[in-house]
Amino acid sequence: MRAKLHILLINNGYPSYTQPYYTTYIKSIQECLEEAGFRVSLLVMDTNFKSKISKAKCYAKYYIELLKGFKKIKKFDFVYINNLPYSILPMIAYIRKIPNLIIHWHGDDIFPEKVHGRILNFISYSLVPKNCIHIVPSEYFAKVLIGKLKIEKDRIFILPSGGVDTEIFRPLRKNKKICNQAYHIGFASNVWKRKGFDYFYNLIKDASYLEQQLGAPVFFHYINYGIEKDYYYNLLKNNKKVIIHKPYPKKMMYKFYNKLSVLVFSSRLSESLGLVALEAMACGVPVVGFDRPPMNEYILAGVTGELAKDGDYFSLREKTIKVLGDINIYSPRSLIIKKYSKEFVIQQYKKIFIY
Repeated sequence: MRAKLHILLINNGYPSYTQPYYTTYIKSIQECLEEAGFRVSLLVMDTNFKSKISKAKCYAKYYIELLKGFKKIKKFDFVYINNLPYSILPMIAYIRKIPNLIIHWHGDDIFPEKVHGRILNFISYSLVPKNCIHIVPSEYFAKVLIGKLKIEKDRIFILPSGGVDTEIFRPLRKNKKICNQAYHIGFASNVWKRKGFDYFYNLIKDASYLEQQLGAPVFFHYINYGIEKDYYYNLLKNNKKVIIHKPYPKKMMYKFYNKLSVLVFSSRLSESLGLVALEAMACGVPVVGFDRPPMNEYILAGVTGELAKDGDYFSLREKTIKVLGDINIYSPRSLIIKKYSKEFVIQQYKKIFIY
């Protein structure tokens, strides 16, 4: 019997007891690899930290393991690195010597927001071996990576990190059509202006206008987590139109999505993919977002939701009204099953690792 291919999975983080939501994608990737039939070993940073000092200590231990890594790497069939810039410094001397290297690019490693990120990215790009395979979350990221690394497109695979588990994220009712009784508008991202919560807040302030246009009551749902959660909680805690949810465990988020008629995904950030939008779609919930990459790859007008003019609140408001007014025409789940599901990722991994 042929032995399973052995993959070393590297990342600067892994969900832990004190940080259960930290880099959850890496656990999903691990699960997909294992379900694809591969043996997986981890070289990841411990995330049981509660302060900047303890986080720095965790990074130091992680870097020491990476410094010693080349001696261990030879026994693996593949080395699969995520967020390369955050692991590159201890690997400078040997990264080009790693056989069968897979690099998965996620977000900051393409669009850094801070100076140190830009420096680490520059170092990483200069050291990437020409013969490795790359994984990116979207067509848009693939185009950007080709430009940055001057590589051929056939060395790039496009797949969502871990994919959406459509057995978990699914409609709870067989017929989830919305009648003109009440509409429920949701926001599932970080409560933060950079994530577009201010657009959602403006929709709340325009509740009367929405109800007038739709001829039915409108309610708003969001999850109380994120950088500006306290500020907005104080503004909204007594608003009878707003339902504020406590954070859900990752695999319980389907309960939140199933309360919604539509999800607003209004981020200002250069999103690598937008997993909350895909999870909502898997639950049969259409999404309204801005017309820019990568959202315009999966928000398809009249099918999975509607796209508003980028950065335009009034366009977002009108597209939200359009979705709610024509709620029965949307069928977003089928696209998720086809291109963004966990099963799709598993099948792609089988192709990648026998490439």
